[in-house]
Amino acid sequence: MKLFKSKNLFLFTLLIFISINNFGQSFLSDSAAAAEHHHTPWEILSGEGDDELVCYKQAHRNMYFLVTGLIIIIAFIAIKLLRTNRKNNKILKAQKEIIEEKNKDITDSIYYARRIQRSLLPPEKYIQKNIDRLKKK
Repeated sequence: MKLFKSKNLFLFTLLIFISINNFGQSFLSDSAAAAEHHHTPWEILSGEGDDELVCYKQAHRNMYFLVTGLIIIIAFIAIKLLRTNRKNNKILKAQKEIIEEKNKDITDSIYYARRIQRSLLPPEKYIQKNIDRLKKK
């Protein structure tokens, strides 16, 4: 089963882009108005500090939540892909071992057939010598 189908992936990407764009515009307009104020992430997330910058804090809080959410989503996708990759590698390794074993059986069979043929057929020098003798007659 695929992690995302192309239509779902497109809609998911579009939703994230719109969310980032909305939060980003709010964040930029609020931060431009309050550029001289510096707040730590803890102050912003806890709601402490100046009350006159509530919108600014809310924009920061939203941006932190959005970025954290995106990181978590990307981490889950990466873990899922890693597990799928490991599972596929195990399957490929088992298939490779089967193919190598069958290849060895086939080549051993060919070498055995060649040994039998060489033991039953006369040597090439003997055949060539008799051909030359027959041509002379």
